[in-house]
Amino acid sequence: MNFKNLFILIIVFLCITNLNAQKCNSSGPTYFAIKKTNIYEHSDADSAIEGEISAGNEVIVTNSFFGSLGWWEICYEGKKGWVKKSLLSKSQIIKNDTFSTKEDIQQKEYMNREDTDIGFSPFLGKTSSSVNFRSSPTIIKNNVIRQIPNNSQIYIISETTVNDFYKAIDLETGNMGWISKKIVVWYKSVDTKSTGGFQSTGKTSTYNSEVRITNKSSVKITLVVGNETFYLAPNSTQTKFIIPGKNYYIATAPRVMPTSGYHNFVSYEGYEWKFWIETKRK
Repeated sequence: MNFKNLFILIIVFLCITNLNAQKCNSSGPTYFAIKKTNIYEHSDADSAIEGEISAGNEVIVTNSFFGSLGWWEICYEGKKGWVKKSLLSKSQIIKNDTFSTKEDIQQKEYMNREDTDIGFSPFLGKTSSSVNFRSSPTIIKNNVIRQIPNNSQIYIISETTVNDFYKAIDLETGNMGWISKKIVVWYKSVDTKSTGGFQSTGKTSTYNSEVRITNKSSVKITLVVGNETFYLAPNSTQTKFIIPGKNYYIATAPRVMPTSGYHNFVSYEGYEWKFWIETKRK
């Protein structure tokens, strides 16, 4: 082999290397694996497993369009693939050995559950007796937010349970938390609009959708978009960044029936939503 051919081979090798390096150059938000997670060739658990992500390791979400179907395309260690959306969290799980008791282990397991996607199949329930409203889906000390009286209405976010608990919104306070499935009976269905109050404000320079949220009321408003939760102080404005794709939303406040539905967020696009509370006589 002469030097000319060797030089050509080196150039070809470098080009291939650069192409491989560019596989994950797409911009996107960073997430963390909740536990050891398989990387699939396609958004299908029956497709080939391309690798795995160790618990706590970070990935870049490169495509969230299929998030409503439970899958995100990610980049991990120079390779692209698909993972189950529910196995990723925006908060990294802290790795330590300070948790020793059974209750501490349960608390560690559920410490990031607010960001865990359980789907969206809401309904209004009623409590069949007085019940503790908890900050995590397990019976442990120091996680009781308040006690909800018997026959109280409560907004259930999803029929899917975690540890036999519903993720819910306390209509009296507007807080999010968890309630035992055993104490909730179905009351009525919830109307979810196909579009919401998010208004486009034009193009932006960021991959994530830039959302400007204004609370024009005198009470705290809670806004849920997919598996993210935002809290807005009275008479305040905040700018948040949301992963593009079709997401469900829930907006609520103390003693206010939540409004909920779906919105398709587009990358490099800005949105705004102004909240206020109207009182209507029945």
